[in-house]
Amino acid sequence: MGNKKELEDIVSDLMYIKNAISKNNNIFKFMNLNQILRRVYLIGAMVIIGLSGLFYYFINRYGGYSGIPSNNKILLYGLVFVAVILVAGLKLTAMLKAAKRININITIFKLFEEVYTDQMLLVVIPFAVVVISTLVFLARNELSDLVVPFLSIFIGLMCTSLVTVFYIKELIILGGWLIVTGALVILGIINLHPLLLTMLTFGGGFLVIYIVSFFTSASEKEC
Repeated sequence: MGNKKELEDIVSDLMYIKNAISKNNNIFKFMNLNQILRRVYLIGAMVIIGLSGLFYYFINRYGGYSGIPSNNKILLYGLVFVAVILVAGLKLTAMLKAAKRININITIFKLFEEVYTDQMLLVVIPFAVVVISTLVFLARNELSDLVVPFLSIFIGLMCTSLVTVFYIKELIILGGWLIVTGALVILGIINLHPLLLTMLTFGGGFLVIYIVSFFTSASEKEC
């Protein structure tokens, strides 16, 4: 009985220490987000490639976006809305479930506080300002074909900057992929329809980190 009581006390102390550490540090330090978000990577890639492919199909079929019947447009944008909600919900559920293993008392609101920290906002807000300014400039100068590559480069740079915020090393791979593919388009080495570029840059990027995540997880287990 004495040994059992001592064991229970040790477990209780460990849980107390674990919760105390998680409260005073960013919870993502203690979460293997790479493994947690692996399914999100795959589904995100499938959604981007699938929806971009659908839009591309309808544009070719009807000779342009303006030629697509209104009911088909409603269907397409409805699918986009459902897909965004699905992926966001899946990511939130997976992260909350993993966070509760570290701190059982954590709530959705607390998780949002852990995500939207001052450090994260200091990275995202400047990028958001640059992206919006660039999109406005491209729209005014009728350079819509450059929207996807510039978005790819800016979001790629932001991904690499967020590595130290979320402790996801795969963001370096995603960021590198987005930067390189976007640069190749701007340099004229790759010349594709914007929707096909979306499939290549963002869809391809999520597929790449999905595959890479298996190798990084394996190397972390060996360590």
